[in-house]
Amino acid sequence: MKAIAIVGHSKTGKTTLCEALIRTLTARGYRVGSVKEIHAEGFSIDDPASNTGRHRSAGARTVIARGPAETDVLLDHPIPHRQLLSYFDEDYVILEGVRDVPCPLIQSAASPEDLPNPLDPRTVAVSGVIANGGLREVQGLPVLNPLGDPDALADFVERTAFPPLPGVDPKSCGACGCDCMAFAGKIAHGAAQREDCVQYRQPVSITVGGRELHLVPFVERIVKNAVLGLVRELDGYREHSEITVTIREDG
Repeated sequence: MKAIAIVGHSKTGKTTLCEALIRTLTARGYRVGSVKEIHAEGFSIDDPASNTGRHRSAGARTVIARGPAETDVLLDHPIPHRQLLSYFDEDYVILEGVRDVPCPLIQSAASPEDLPNPLDPRTVAVSGVIANGGLREVQGLPVLNPLGDPDALADFVERTAFPPLPGVDPKSCGACGCDCMAFAGKIAHGAAQREDCVQYRQPVSITVGGRELHLVPFVERIVKNAVLGLVRELDGYREHSEITVTIREDG
């Protein structure tokens, strides 16, 4: 799953940009998901007077509303980006207002003066209201017009989006020489490849409930050495063979 974040101030065209991108990618046959970051204090999408609101008021931490047309999952707390993204199995996920995922960014702005200085190193393009003025480039980045040329926008995202980096603590990994945000910036600008991340090339993987866990090198070595230490003593073991261990818990 590839991801790209759309960031910028309010009223700069972020949602319009997301709509155009989602619509165009979907028309090309991709499965697309999205995340909308809400910054308002005390925001809740649920009505306290509704049945689900009453469940939550009574103390339920997770409430699921299931209907014939949609299913809504309501949590009473924010969740980290890795857990959030684990809910998706789409080809692309568009992240509106999300800044904490190690992936490329498109900066939405109303004018050149509206742009952050400096730009986030992960920024690969500028878009939004600023594109209505006919600008083609600003601060060395292309200006994409989501309404005037949505196909060019989708083409650009197809070329630049990549699967998010795991976002592990650099004290636990740091094998690439920097943290995941900085490395995402290098990938976004062609100075590195997504496959250069050691997490991408890890020889050990653990999947729980169908979701793969990210292992830092230290934990990976512990798991690998522990499993190899046991399996090497068993009849049928062959050096350099792939090993699969499945654990099913009852109850």
